[in-house]
Amino acid sequence: MSEGKIWRDIRDKLSKGTMRLFRNEVGNGVAIRHKHAFTRQAIITACCELAAKMGGSGARIHFGLTVGSGDLIGFRSVVITKEMVGQKIAVFTSCETKTATGKVREEQTNWERFVNEAGGIAVIARSVEDAENKLQESIDKLFQGADDR
Repeated sequence: MSEGKIWRDIRDKLSKGTMRLFRNEVGNGVAIRHKHAFTRQAIITACCELAAKMGGSGARIHFGLTVGSGDLIGFRSVVITKEMVGQKIAVFTSCETKTATGKVREEQTNWERFVNEAGGIAVIARSVEDAENKLQESIDKLFQGADDR
């Protein structure tokens, strides 16, 4: 199963109720396909230079959150503390999708750690079931002992 199919299935199955997940495509420049990152960057630079030579201008456009951020980002609405009964907060949520054999990059591991340490939820999932389990475990861990407050 492809990563695209996995993230679409996760988004469609889990983005309901108190959770909303959105596609986070990270990249820059001209939309091209090439297997080598260096070649992609060279083509983007050439496009900008060509535009300048023809009397126009070009700019590299960055989109998405940041390198390593999850394929799916969003929030989960959560009721908090006895003093705030009935009020909700949105907990930032990030889900990186991988195939069964997909390699997790260092930037993605760093992003997952950063979000979790900041009090959000970040997981790396290889299927809908994996995402459901990891997201529930993260919520349980995040609000562990909340009833005692």
